[in-house]
Amino acid sequence: MFDFLPETLRLSLFPELLSWWGLAPFFFRLVIAFVSVKEGLAIRRSPHRLLKIVAYGEIITAIFILLGFQTQLSALVLAFLSFSFLLLQKQIRPLTPAEKHYRLLHISICLSLLFLGPGFWSIDLPL
Repeated sequence: MFDFLPETLRLSLFPELLSWWGLAPFFFRLVIAFVSVKEGLAIRRSPHRLLKIVAYGEIITAIFILLGFQTQLSALVLAFLSFSFLLLQKQIRPLTPAEKHYRLLHISICLSLLFLGPGFWSIDLPL
């Protein structure tokens, strides 16, 4: 497809780093877990019952993701919870564009974990 480019431009710049493939999902797990726990703790004070359920679900799945336990299933559940929060919060008050983008980024990291797997230092065994 890119045959017009010289071969030296198509090679990986740092091929040694490719052996550390599991670090990206590990960093995703750390970030999404800490952000989700923080969000869940903030949301659980809401007077709305459904938002409280979403908050506790976020906290539990975030702990699972942090430990690397059932990472792909937990990431799928967390993406669903984050999307549910987006819809529920929209009914309560209008979301700012920054809040919408934040939630979409949250969902995209969860879906990345769904496809990438747990990475290094997890309870799940990568197959």
